[in-house]
Amino acid sequence: MDDTCTYNPKPEWINVFTYAVLIVALTLSVFWNTKNAQFLIYDDNRYVTGNPYVQMGITKESILWAFTTDNDGNWFPLTWLTHLVDFEIYGLRPAGHHITNLVIHTVNSLLVFMLFTVLLKRTLQGAVIGALFAIHPMHVESVAWVSERKDVLCAFWFFTTLLCYVSWVRTRGIFRYMLTVVSFAFALMSKPMAVTIPVVLLFFDFWPHGRLTNAPSAETVKRLLRLTMEKIPFIILSAASCVITVYVQKTGGHLMSSQRFLLPLRVENAVLSYVKYLYFAVWPTGLSNFYPMPESIPLPSAVISAFIIVGITTVALLKAKTKPWFIFGWLWFFVTLLPVIGLIQVELQAMANRYTYIPYIGLFVIAVVCVFEITEGFPKLKLPLSILAALSILLLSYAARIEVSYWTDSLSLTYRAIEVNSKNYMAYYNLGYIKASEGKHEEALISYKKAVVLKPDFGKPYINAGYELLALQRIDEAVRYFKKSIPVAGPNISRAFNGLGIALLEDGKIAEAHDAFQSALKHDPGMQEAQINLDTVNEMMGRIK
Repeated sequence: MDDTCTYNPKPEWINVFTYAVLIVALTLSVFWNTKNAQFLIYDDNRYVTGNPYVQMGITKESILWAFTTDNDGNWFPLTWLTHLVDFEIYGLRPAGHHITNLVIHTVNSLLVFMLFTVLLKRTLQGAVIGALFAIHPMHVESVAWVSERKDVLCAFWFFTTLLCYVSWVRTRGIFRYMLTVVSFAFALMSKPMAVTIPVVLLFFDFWPHGRLTNAPSAETVKRLLRLTMEKIPFIILSAASCVITVYVQKTGGHLMSSQRFLLPLRVENAVLSYVKYLYFAVWPTGLSNFYPMPESIPLPSAVISAFIIVGITTVALLKAKTKPWFIFGWLWFFVTLLPVIGLIQVELQAMANRYTYIPYIGLFVIAVVCVFEITEGFPKLKLPLSILAALSILLLSYAARIEVSYWTDSLSLTYRAIEVNSKNYMAYYNLGYIKASEGKHEEALISYKKAVVLKPDFGKPYINAGYELLALQRIDEAVRYFKKSIPVAGPNISRAFNGLGIALLEDGKIAEAHDAFQSALKHDPGMQEAQINLDTVNEMMGRIK
């Protein structure tokens, strides 16, 4: 007698509930300790601890500010609103702010589980993809860093948009379509990285919806045009977000000059970064909160990386009909990373762990569907592959817990960055900043000088070293550092001139100090400190006369 005839499977909702509980438990086991983490010197002052508008809580003025500010070189009013709510509830207690990030990330993991359970029609596959998303070490930065609220919030609306779109494709109706558009708008208002959603929706049309592949060859182009026309509202919103983002980043000084990093270097770094992201997806060790943009990249590294990218893309295209999930996952990864891959360079980093928060889902889809197809074709491999998959999730969870421990406070995170890369000039600059805030001027100066040696064209450590030298009453040396900072100060040039003026004034060179303060105000007319210093010098010069 066939035993399968008497087998009574559990209702599907029980499986869904069980997997959801496991994903939540797994997520909390990895990230629960973030509730003990502190605010960091890395941007948390701009977002919370030093932001007067956020510290108003929910008021008419702060809400208006949230919708009109370009603070941090971006426009994301919904993200600011969540910070306002957090401060209203928790004040400056960091635990609450971290818990909000964790809650959103946990919900995101469940949304990924739901999305791919619906798309793949296999609960276990959706659960594994959701679990990988929940615990991958490269996602720690997005969850454990209060300033990356924009990342987890954008992803929430990103996944909500995709779920709404899947629902609309299957049932139609203007309400579901409008809900999809509104969700997309909310994603853009959380972080502009969501601009790739119109393209991702086309990927869904290709697979698994089959809205493109099921068409006769002669109708393929017409079908593609019709599917693209469906996305017009999304394309308009995406284009508007791109314009706003470029404008505010340029006016805020976050967009690097094309002469600072030439196009060939940016292209080389982009292809190399794609390969590094692939490597970290499989072997996430030696992670850092900052990867310095190199001054040059060895040509063989760039060429090999380009061959890898072209090779994977070629295989994906050749297998598009028989393995559509492969090209779907690969293009998801490639396209969603495109806005932050560095072709338009923002700030000084070569890459960042947080950029993988949404893109890695494409790789997870490839890995999970591939393993399940192998087990179906070779049933004897089901047990060893299942054990390997479970072991991989446990190892990734363990690695992520270790990564979380580095995000406990600024000093731990900075020392970890130096441990990973002893030539990380930004880590030494940040270490100097931390030591200076603790009143350890000699130690701060040592760190700033190390940053200067590693990155001679980086102005901030020169300026900060100058201020530390002032605190140590080493006036002549302070003057030298401030003067060296001016050619490389960039958007910090007003602060450089102001520091120079203070040092010259301490040295008794009143006329030169007067000129320095005037230069500071020329570059930043609203710099109150420089104006006060200039008024003081004018008064002194009046007495001398």
